[in-house]
Formats: sequence, structure tokens, C-alpha cells
Amino acid sequence: MKKMTSTIMTVMLALLLVVSFSFIGCKEEAAPAAEEEAVEEVKEEVTEEEVTEEEEIIVGRVLLFTIDEYQKYAGEVAQQFADERGVKLLLDAFELDLEVERQLVEDYIAQGADVIILQGHTGADTDEMNKLARENDVPFVAWYVEPTVEPYTFCGVDEKISSTEMGVQAANLWKELHPDIPIKIGALVQEQSESIMEIRPLAFIEGVHSVEPDAPVIMQQMTDEAALDKVQADFEDMMTANPDINMICTMSSATALVGHNALQAMGRGTTETEIVCSWNGDINEYLKMMDPESSYRFTVGMSPYTFEKLMWDTAFKLLNGEISMDETNKFYSGCMVLTGESKDWKDYIEREWGKNLEEAVEKSQENQ
Repeated sequence: MKKMTSTIMTVMLALLLVVSFSFIGCKEEAAPAAEEEAVEEVKEEVTEEEVTEEEEIIVGRVLLFTIDEYQKYAGEVAQQFADERGVKLLLDAFELDLEVERQLVEDYIAQGADVIILQGHTGADTDEMNKLARENDVPFVAWYVEPTVEPYTFCGVDEKISSTEMGVQAANLWKELHPDIPIKIGALVQEQSESIMEIRPLAFIEGVHSVEPDAPVIMQQMTDEAALDKVQADFEDMMTANPDINMICTMSSATALVGHNALQAMGRGTTETEIVCSWNGDINEYLKMMDPESSYRFTVGMSPYTFEKLMWDTAFKLLNGEISMDETNKFYSGCMVLTGESKDWKDYIEREWGKNLEEAVEKSQENQ
């Protein structure tokens, strides 16, 4: 707690009274008594007028990167929650640079962060950041990428079910459109992101294999997921070496959109040549899916508003002592498969992305 006094005027008035006693026409021996009385009044009023203020709560929020719409909007929602709760927000992204990630956490701690919310890249770096925060007695919430060393507090998504279902739906659509052409899967991935691999591309592939068990898989490692020019080069390499790939998934909408643009430049990009699937559910994906001939047909709709609220609610449970940072705590939210034909887009975009669908489409088309 910080203490402060608001009695400057009172003190000045009291001093003025003290000085004035030496000039008024009273007995000489009365002056010291009057001075002592005035000073006592000042002390009493200072004590009565002391007020207290709570220290400002500081929340540190670390984003993964800023190349896709989900991460950008997550930052906006974080600021919204900070404003609503009347707390200070420290917000930045480490762009998959682990040295920057550590520096951000150290800086947040140095700036007096009361709690840190972070999406790491792998379980290993998330463990390191959790340890760093704990060593400095700062509560820590890991988002999306689960730590491996307990205790920790984790907020995640029940995403594997939706990813598997997307694989099933995509495989069934391909077999419906091209019953005589075998499925060949191409996945643009970051294999070091073990937990994300498990709940996204590997779960998707599992869904495809439940429909066509012998479908071969080509895994193309991304050089740098945060650099979209390199993502495009990696995608083009995969497709040039394996032109018969017809079932494609990547790690996020940002990389899938780059991939689909590359397909169009190759004279592909329709359901005659492949099906593209991804994760996020942002307005740019919706624009791709508006074209019924586009091969960009499926995405798992993430929920940035709901997810961010889960993180903040959890962070304040730590701050309020409702849960302990010395115990392992896990909280989950859900997601859903979206297609070009889904009737949920309007409500979903407005609820989770804070946008009117029609206005967002118009604005995006103007910017293209």
C-alpha cells in the first residue's frame, strides 16, 4: 500500500497561525503554549486526512508473434481487459526469438509485473519462462503451449478433437469430389513445436487417415514461421517436389493464406486440384472461403475474446489467492470447425473478433 497526505494547505495555515502568535497583543508567556497547541492541531489533522491507495496492478502479456490476425487481435483484447479492470498492461511479442522472449519476461519482472501471461513456442522455453517468473515470485500463466515441469498454471484449448474432425470432413469432401484420385497429404510444419504439432497437423492427419488410412504424408519443415517470405519459399518447395499433393494443412491462417496465394500463382487454388485446411478462423480466411471454387475450404475457428478472458480470469485467480502458483492448475476452452458453408460465421466473427461481418468483408476487400 502506498500512503500519501493531502494536508499542505492545512500545514501552511498552521504555520501562519504559529508565526502570527508572535505579533498579536497577548501575554509573552502565552505564546509558547499557543504555538504548541497549533502544532498539535496540525499533527491531528495530518493523521485524520491520511488516505491510502492500492498499488497499481501490472499485467505482463507476451504474444507469440504478430504475423497473423489472431495474435494481433489478442493484443487488442488484452488492452480492452486491462482498461476494464483498471490495470496497467505491458504488451509485446517475441516473434519466435527465444532470446527476445527471455528479455521480455525479465523486463516485465523488472517493471514490477504482478502476473505474466505468455504463449511460448515450445514446452522447453515455456518451462524456462515459468521458472524465471517463479524465481522472482511472480505468478505465471502459460497459454496454449503447456509446460512440462510442474507446478504451473496453464490455459489451453480442446483443439485436437476439432482438428481431427476437420481432417475427416476434408477427406470426405475430396472423396466426394474426386472418388478416383487418392489423397496425398502435404503439411507445412514447425516440428519443434511439439504440443502444437500434436493438436493441429498430427490430429488433422489422424482424421484424414480415419477416412483413407494409406494416404501418404509429406512433412515440410518451415525455415522460419514468423517470416512469411520464407514460409512461401518452403511451401513452393514442397509443392514443386510433390505436385500430386492434394490435401494441405499448415500451422496457422497466416501460413495457410501465404500457401494458398502461392497455389493460385501456380495455376491451382481450386477444389479441382486440392483442399487447404488451417486454424484461426479470421476474416481473411472467410474471404477465401466465400468463393465456392476456392480450395481453401476448412479452418478451426479459434476464439480470441473467449480465450483471452480465460487467461485474464485465471491470472486474477492467482493474484487473489483463489488458486496457488505452487500447484498445477489447468483450464480449457473449446473451438469449432468452420467451412465456407458454415452459418456460424456472422455470430462467430462478431462475438470473438468484435467485428460486424459485412463491414469487415467490405473493409478487407478495399484493402486488397
